[in-house]
Amino acid sequence: MNSKAEDNVVAFRAATRAGGAASPREVVGYCRNLAMGHVQPLLQEMLDKADDALFRLADKAEDNRTQTAYFEAMRALRRQRSTVESEYATQLARTFDALLLPPGKAGPADPAQAQPQGLTLVGSDELEENLAVEGMAGKVRRTHQTALYGIGHRLAHVLQRPPPDEAGHPLDPETFCQAFREALRALDLEIRIRLVILKLFDQHVASRLGPLYEEVNAYLVGRGILPDLRQGPAPRASGPSREGAAASSTGPGPEEEGGGEGDLVALLQRLARPRPGGGAAAGGVPGGTFGQGSPAGGAVADAPALAAALSHLAADEPIPGAQLKGAVMGALDPGGGRAVALSGVDESAIDIVAMLFDFILDDPTLPAPARALIGRLQIPVLKVAVLDKSFFSQRRHPVRRFLSALSRVDVAWWEEGGDGRLQDLVEGLVSASDGDATAFAEALEALQALQEAARAAADREEASTTRAVQDRDRALLTRGMAEEAVARVMEGRPLPPPVEAFLQGAWRDLLMDIARREGQGGEDWQQALNVASLLVWSLAPKPDPQAREQLRHLLPTLLRGLEEGMQRLDLPAAERRALLDLLAREHARLVRRSEPPEGDADKAAEAGGGTVSAPQVASGPVPADGRSFMARKVEEINRRISEGRFTLPGESDPAEGGVEDLHAMTARELEEGTWLEHRAEDEAQPVRMKLSWKSLISGRYLFVDARGLKVREMDATSLAAAFRAGRARIAEHTPVFERAIGSLMQRLEADPD
Repeated sequence: MNSKAEDNVVAFRAATRAGGAASPREVVGYCRNLAMGHVQPLLQEMLDKADDALFRLADKAEDNRTQTAYFEAMRALRRQRSTVESEYATQLARTFDALLLPPGKAGPADPAQAQPQGLTLVGSDELEENLAVEGMAGKVRRTHQTALYGIGHRLAHVLQRPPPDEAGHPLDPETFCQAFREALRALDLEIRIRLVILKLFDQHVASRLGPLYEEVNAYLVGRGILPDLRQGPAPRASGPSREGAAASSTGPGPEEEGGGEGDLVALLQRLARPRPGGGAAAGGVPGGTFGQGSPAGGAVADAPALAAALSHLAADEPIPGAQLKGAVMGALDPGGGRAVALSGVDESAIDIVAMLFDFILDDPTLPAPARALIGRLQIPVLKVAVLDKSFFSQRRHPVRRFLSALSRVDVAWWEEGGDGRLQDLVEGLVSASDGDATAFAEALEALQALQEAARAAADREEASTTRAVQDRDRALLTRGMAEEAVARVMEGRPLPPPVEAFLQGAWRDLLMDIARREGQGGEDWQQALNVASLLVWSLAPKPDPQAREQLRHLLPTLLRGLEEGMQRLDLPAAERRALLDLLAREHARLVRRSEPPEGDADKAAEAGGGTVSAPQVASGPVPADGRSFMARKVEEINRRISEGRFTLPGESDPAEGGVEDLHAMTARELEEGTWLEHRAEDEAQPVRMKLSWKSLISGRYLFVDARGLKVREMDATSLAAAFRAGRARIAEHTPVFERAIGSLMQRLEADPD
């Protein structure tokens, strides 16, 4: 692999966390460098053998056409070998770059590059290549299953993400195989020749990845990353996925709805059992008549009569739990002239519903409009509970599912007018309240449709919000790379102020644009660094005739490179001419003699806009050989950037000895998709927000609301301080109806009699 390909990587700053823990950028950058260093000699060896193998195949060809094809493949490989090597390194680097982005957001920056959705037909050639790549990747996975398991889980731990699937990280063998497959597209080869070369890659590269995996695991363990990880098949993730967490913000999925902490039928049976001396079991509705039984000698009202009586109760406002049974008894006997009794089961059902709604209406996490709307469903729900006792036994009963879904509706819905649509649903249930659960099932479908539409809109908005922040972080990264490159080129050497300003301004912008478009280490990046390094060398003193002669020889190359760069930057003609005129004067002076005579320096400064005396080299003398200086500088710059030894604009190192407590750990390990309630110091009410993205470039956390709009942006230190001050907490995800059931079960366990 040539030096250009070797350097074709994107930088990771080698930062450290408080307490010495490994930062994601440092770990991923080091693993990337291990991978690049390991495959470099293997790829070189493989390409050498590819030439010999194609020659042998051509010698054994059965006809002239086949022989010609092999010879043409040999020539193409020789001519474009450096391109294949460079493209292979680029493909590998991109897979590591993707780790800086959250799962599902690492797609192409240019929408035009995105692949079309839907099914596509795969040609026979493509299918053969697919099978070849899958075959060699699968063989390596089987051979190194334990090592790959360790790498996948340790990288996931560093990145604070769930453990990956089989091919979920850039060190998976399929990554190396697919990268080479893509690199081969630079050669226009027949499928049989491509398969021959892929087979050679299998023999000389893919099958020899074992030492790399051992080295990566050893490095990760040495950094204290899951050193005691038990090797074995990857367990099924038990935690909620990012998608699941996002879905819970606006509505439950099919497996989530109507959960609950326990089965209500057990509570119903427990409370309805007879007690010595008559009546049902004692319960716990504060201030109520729960468990007192029916009046002696009264006629027991059947379920239809009870449901009919409930229709006479107003549903505009919920009835307090302590008064609900009395209101029901009053509806059964409006005149009070006859004795009416309730069965033990119906009496307990009323009390359970009363307690459920008391809990819901007292829950502080529900917005006031939500509590008022849910409260209107008290009587319709009670009708269903009286007529359909499966309400207590079936966790997926339509009424329980609807209440769970309604309690999951986010605050933003109520604030943005979503309550109007929900009001219509609730009004329909109140108007058609006949105790039939079918109406709730239909309302649930309508509510889920509203939630799905809101979720889709929020996902689109969140993706747009996240992309904007990602673009900003990429700009920070490319600017940091470009500023480091310019600083290393100049290396503290005095230059004429216009040249210094040109390098730190326009030429830095050129490097940023190249890094953004192509990444660090590409051909244009190398060329821009070469021109900048040559420019600095050209303005250094030339102490001997050989150096001055070389300056004369290299000036056309330098000026041509500057012209091309300035044209790409679209610099105004006047700025171009001023810089080139200054360089012409300086170079003419340097070609004539190495040092200006005493007294001429001031004249040169006046002509050039600044001091042009011989620079005092801070890091060693400038080599007389311009090409040597240029090559050394470019190699040094690319090595520093590859190792992450540069600082992002506005970034500072973490403070040593910082507070490392439970709050700091909670903030640092907070998973994307987690919902928080956060109150800024100048706010009276907390804001409910979701962690959408944790940037591994800047260390910033992006929070969005239920609509996908950005509401906060902070780092782990600021979030830890908010946890510590009680201004932030992880939001409750369990629907309020399910929490109400759990509360009832706890009360039963605490007071079983």
